[in-house]
Amino acid sequence: MLNRRLVRIKVFQTLYSFTQDEQANRNFYEKQLLKSLAGIFDVYYFVLAFPSFLKHVASLELETEQAKHFPSDEEIKLHQSIVQNSFIGLLENNSTWQERTKKCPYKWENHMDIIRNLFIELKKDEHFRSYALASEKKPADQRKIIQSLLNDLADKNELFNFQLEETHLNWQDDKEVVMNAVNKSLRQVKDTGSDFLYLPDSETTELEEMARDLYGKVLLHDTELNSLIEEKTKNWDVERIAVTDTILLKMALCEILYFPSIPVKVTINEYLEIAKLYSTPNSKNFINGILDAIQKELKASNKVVKEGRGLIE
Repeated sequence: MLNRRLVRIKVFQTLYSFTQDEQANRNFYEKQLLKSLAGIFDVYYFVLAFPSFLKHVASLELETEQAKHFPSDEEIKLHQSIVQNSFIGLLENNSTWQERTKKCPYKWENHMDIIRNLFIELKKDEHFRSYALASEKKPADQRKIIQSLLNDLADKNELFNFQLEETHLNWQDDKEVVMNAVNKSLRQVKDTGSDFLYLPDSETTELEEMARDLYGKVLLHDTELNSLIEEKTKNWDVERIAVTDTILLKMALCEILYFPSIPVKVTINEYLEIAKLYSTPNSKNFINGILDAIQKELKASNKVVKEGRGLIE
């Protein structure tokens, strides 16, 4: 679920916070960095737990509706379409899903009123109503409605996104990665014993190590990286160079110099993409020009050493 671009973004955000803190503690921010990476798994489990709690709310309201003197057949069907959804049952009966959602620090139990309000909105949705009131619901349809529901909530529901932002500070930054993982997981659910969840593994550990390494080396070599940048920006008004640009330049140069397994072109392309997301409209061209000039000089002086097949120039 984690990937190198996400790691770079997390390191960038951590370094930005570090530079803005006059009493910054390196160890504190390193812990925050690793916590933010771990938090991606937590919010992923949190999203996957939502259908089960929606079912719980629908079940309670179904009991209330059925207890009425003149219950509404339509309302009953709307509630039953969630309560009797077999796909939610597959999730709930999966032992790994049970374990991970139980251990997740984010709890829907604390936000039942929000789930009730979301269910009220859902019952007005034409797509959901069409599904709920249909006479036949195939297993594939029951899967699709849950997947569609989660994607619609993440994509455009203000209340759902507000709650995710309140729960997980970096929700907007992490949403794309999390929802991609959620969708892939939901597609892989076959039965109650299927192995569909993303779990921290050796690759996760390697990426966490990359994050720690990149963060630490940028700070360790800060003076050297600053000198390289200042040499190429002598004619620039330092006050006009965005802090974000400086951090991205330092990170890119750190990778070029001290990460022998990452190709220079990959490093430059990655930071140009991050600049488009997090810096000024002109940052991409500025960063590209500075990096291109510096990396050429570093190569000419044999300071760029890359190892591995296809990396030795």
